[in-house]
Amino acid sequence: MSMSSPSPPPPTPTGGIKELDAILSTLSPELDKHEVYIFHTDPDASYGDHAKLRPVATCQEREGLTFVVPLSVLMECGSDDVGIDPAQQPHMRRITLGVHSSLEAVGLTAAVSTLLAKHEISANMIAGHHHDHLFVPANDAERAVELLIQFAEESRAATRKENDCHGESDEDAETWEGLMPLHVEKIVDHSNPIFTLPFKIGSKQISIEQDIEARRRPAFDTATAGDDVEVGGDLTEHDSRTGAVLWDGAVVAASLLERCSTDSTQKFRDQLDPRGKVVAELGCGCSAVPGQVAATLGAMRVSLTDLNCIVDADILRRNIDRNGLSDDVELFPHKWGGPIPAELSDVQLILAADCIYDLSLVEPLLSSISNIMVAAKANGNICVALVTFDTSIGRHKAYAMFEQEAHARFESVEFLEGDDISREHLATDSVKAYILSGLKFRD
Repeated sequence: MSMSSPSPPPPTPTGGIKELDAILSTLSPELDKHEVYIFHTDPDASYGDHAKLRPVATCQEREGLTFVVPLSVLMECGSDDVGIDPAQQPHMRRITLGVHSSLEAVGLTAAVSTLLAKHEISANMIAGHHHDHLFVPANDAERAVELLIQFAEESRAATRKENDCHGESDEDAETWEGLMPLHVEKIVDHSNPIFTLPFKIGSKQISIEQDIEARRRPAFDTATAGDDVEVGGDLTEHDSRTGAVLWDGAVVAASLLERCSTDSTQKFRDQLDPRGKVVAELGCGCSAVPGQVAATLGAMRVSLTDLNCIVDADILRRNIDRNGLSDDVELFPHKWGGPIPAELSDVQLILAADCIYDLSLVEPLLSSISNIMVAAKANGNICVALVTFDTSIGRHKAYAMFEQEAHARFESVEFLEGDDISREHLATDSVKAYILSGLKFRD
């Protein structure tokens, strides 16, 4: 009797983003402005040799060990001592593409090299586990970065146009079939300028004002929304739907906080009970419902963050005053992916509700969550994040990208569903909720 050999185990997922249009739309090229690099091959070297040159990459080839070394380090060590003549080698600069692309992603190298080839720029790609690194001739580096930035902006514009037209393929529709019912029962009424939570926080009823007229105006261009825009007053003073109305994901987040603070049987109570904790809400919008609920329940400190144009908006301050929380919350501008304010260095619970609505925002949002967790750990705190979003707006590629990138970044990604988030008079068919904790790596 013959026996067949056992099948090899399936490959371990590498993490990172696999979908090419998602990678290109979140491309964020970063030029190493302070270093020039030299490629050199030593036919007699083995791994570990020339360690004093601090190579940023090595590759064992038939011809010998190739390594990429910083020119400044080479000059410090003495190029003659290692047999390298810098004058005989091309001087290269490094561009990090700034997106966590999967090693299994198809088409990134071709897209980038084709773009630069059209402008007669040589491109040498080296893939790290988290990022791709592009080495280009030093004299062409600045121009290469400009071309890549323009390429990313064009990709984002194409993605936004596709999303606005709901132009998903049949394959995408099949992948997400059943996730979003055709007729979703909504929690929030966007025709009513005043919305009251369908449950009480203790004896208190939380209500907020919505800028429902904003939904009829053009949205922020994504590039503008990512900038630290300085605008004061109501949202009616500038064209934007961003943060103007409440979405169901925020209501579900508020409900989870309330239940975890009052019901000892809730399995996520230790993670999501805000009482006595330092809490930060990212992308609070003009309603800031999860943050306001956390403050009402007895959080030690609550920071509400968003773009300057949101945290300076009169409607947000009116909503805080409406619920008597002016002395219980703090407002801070924070651009996702940017430096973490000192006020967010000791956060224990991060709230991000309905922030997943555009491919280009997923990476910066998760970057901010990661970096807040790093700062918290440095201050001796354990920090978790509750992320919720309303899928009824149909940004399915952004949702898929979030799930993929979250699993790549965090040790634990808990998906809450069914009885975890449902409650009487609270329809949750279109809302997804996740608890993120434990970093695999930091930005």
